[in-house]
Amino acid sequence: MAIHQREQHGLQTRLAELHRITGQTQPEAFSALAKLERIGIVEIEPDHTNRFDSVVALTEDARWRLARDSGSQVP
Repeated sequence: MAIHQREQHGLQTRLAELHRITGQTQPEAFSALAKLERIGIVEIEPDHTNRFDSVVALTEDARWRLARDSGSQVP
């Protein structure tokens, strides 16, 4: 939901800031991110010069679901 809220305000989310945004430790945030990527909720746009500058974004399908049903919860 943190990524969704940021996207609604036109903000990108980078790997380096993910743990601060979610209030998790860095390992917890990366573990959750890996799960969300596996199930198709988020995608990572890699930055090959610095992986922590890679951008994390919702997939088009996840955005569509959230827009369609404002009461839905993304895991």
